[in-house]
Amino acid sequence: MAEINPQEIPPRTLYRLMVSLVVPRPVAFTTSMSAEGVVNAAPFSYFTMAGHRPPRLVVCVHDRAGQPKDTARNAAETGEFVVHILDEDQVETANASSGDYPAQVSEVELLGMPLLPSQIVKVPRLAFSPAAFECKLEQLVRLEGSPATNMLIGQVVWLHLRDDLTGSDRVDLEKLRPVGRLGGDDFLLAATGQVITMPRPILDPNSGNGAR
Repeated sequence: MAEINPQEIPPRTLYRLMVSLVVPRPVAFTTSMSAEGVVNAAPFSYFTMAGHRPPRLVVCVHDRAGQPKDTARNAAETGEFVVHILDEDQVETANASSGDYPAQVSEVELLGMPLLPSQIVKVPRLAFSPAAFECKLEQLVRLEGSPATNMLIGQVVWLHLRDDLTGSDRVDLEKLRPVGRLGGDDFLLAATGQVITMPRPILDPNSGNGAR
C-alpha cells in the first residue's frame, strides 16, 4: 500500500487525488444575492448535510484570486442562500454557471435561468430544481489554505419539493435523478450509474461579461 504524506506532494497532485477518491459528491447548485440585488448561481461539490434537527447543510466555497467568491461574499453580507439538488436535466446549465464570471454579472440572467420567490429568505430559487433548501447562514468558518475556503453552515428554514417527489418520507431516486461529481471533468448520473464528461467553460478575460 502506498504511504503518502500530504505535505510532500505537489498541491495539484493532492487535489486530484482527493477529488477522485472522495466520490461521488453531491452538487449544491446554490443561489445567493448581493446587497445590491444581483442574483448569483453556482455549483459546489464540497457539500453535505450536517444534521437534521435542526436541519443543516454545509457548502464549502474556495477563494478565487485571494478573494471570496460571489456565493461566500453574498451569504456573508445577507445571511441567506438557497441550495438546490442538481438533476440530470440541468447539469449542463450548472456546469455553464461554474465559470469565473465577474461579480457584477448574474449567471441567472446570462444563462436565462427562471426564478421563483422563496418562502422565507429573500434569495430567489431556481424554478427548474426538483428540490430547494432555503438556508439562513448560521456560521461562516474561514479555513486558511491555498486557496482559503469559506465553509457556509446553513440552517434549512424551508424545503421546496417537486410534486412527484412527495407522498413518502423517502424520495424515489429514479424520479429525482440526481447528479454527483467525480474527479476531473466527470459527473455521475446516480439513477443509472452512467459517467459523463463535461469540461468547465473557458471564459474570455477580455469580455465584458466573461462569456466564452
